Amino acid sequence: MSVFKDQGRDESMLRLLLAINRKTRASVDLHQVLDFILGSVGDVIPYDAARIYLVEPETRTVKYLVGRVDDKFEQAEIALDSVDRTVAQVLVTGEPFLGSPVTENPVCSNLRETTRSRVTVPIQGDGYVIGAFDLESDQHARFEEGDLEWLSLLASQTAVSITRTVPYHGLIEKKRLEEQLRIAREVQLSLLPTAVPQVPGLDLGGVNIPSEGIGGDYFDFIPIVDGHLGIVVADVVGKGIPASLIMASFRAFLRAEIRNNYAIRTIFGKVNKLLTESLKPHQFVSAFYGVLDLERRRFTYSNAGHHPAIVLRPDGQVRLLSSGGTVLGILDGTTYNERVIDLVPGDILLLYTDGVVEAENEAEEMFGRQRLEEFVRANAAMSARELCEQLCAELTRFSRRAYPEDDTTIVVAKLALP
Repeated sequence: MSVFKDQGRDESMLRLLLAINRKTRASVDLHQVLDFILGSVGDVIPYDAARIYLVEPETRTVKYLVGRVDDKFEQAEIALDSVDRTVAQVLVTGEPFLGSPVTENPVCSNLRETTRSRVTVPIQGDGYVIGAFDLESDQHARFEEGDLEWLSLLASQTAVSITRTVPYHGLIEKKRLEEQLRIAREVQLSLLPTAVPQVPGLDLGGVNIPSEGIGGDYFDFIPIVDGHLGIVVADVVGKGIPASLIMASFRAFLRAEIRNNYAIRTIFGKVNKLLTESLKPHQFVSAFYGVLDLERRRFTYSNAGHHPAIVLRPDGQVRLLSSGGTVLGILDGTTYNERVIDLVPGDILLLYTDGVVEAENEAEEMFGRQRLEEFVRANAAMSARELCEQLCAELTRFSRRAYPEDDTTIVVAKLALP
């Protein structure tokens, strides 16, 4: 049951909430809005001191502390550890405080010696505590449950005002974005192989490292009829969530066309048409897709504007696989061709994205394909998984960066020696 009992005060508070809403829409200055709130709330809940605390958790500071103490306006920025214990408890627990007399309560370390009663409520945005609203009185037992309920309602309106007027307050948007990124990353990971297929006579490995926690690179191993295995690597222009969404569409289009058992050149033609219809003019996908027939040791492939795949022969010679066509999603009606290469035991097939060859060191020198070929040649005895992992480590050493500037994907397929 509501503790609202005073009809006149109820009407005054409702008018105040409407006035705050209008003020927020008319002003983008947070201090102006908060001062208005503090100056007006006293008409409904009389006080001797009032403060609004807004917290920046990353720097552990009270980013905005505004108040009216004995009819004087104050503002400051203080360390979170300097906040008195009552407010600190509300900020940490999200639970309101109603106390009188303050001096007899162990959680209170008050800012004013004359304060005898206090009510403090959390300011919450999207479930996060972003601040606190605090009223103090020099009278014993001045505040009651009705004041607590009204102040909580006012704190909710204050949270709305904060998100409307200050980019900081960015805090809520930042947390929401972080949550969206986490979900998007989980979705992206679900689209990548959770394990490599176990194929007799074939050693497979793959790794994907996004530059921003989520990216537009993609690789996959796709079992096809008659024991054939599809291998794909793709790179969407751009980074972050937009690129990951395009990648998800590309994956869906590609797998749908593969199920129709078309030739590779036809698959790319159909995927290109679908992407052209759905992407913006500046968006596109480069991709390499090939089908491995291990029984005949034949690899049929098409390269749609992607970096050429590398085939390292047992004698150390390198063959580049670049035939196919232009990138996907730019021009409807583009045709693609496919090529067949005969493989021999001991061949190493390497597919990669530009995060590998375009990685730069401190001198702005790219890693390049020559270094890539030399690395694979020098480490040909490694397993496919080890090659992927050690190449990532080599790129880190080369660039001296813990994380790549661009999304990085590496796929290795090794044909077993007899």
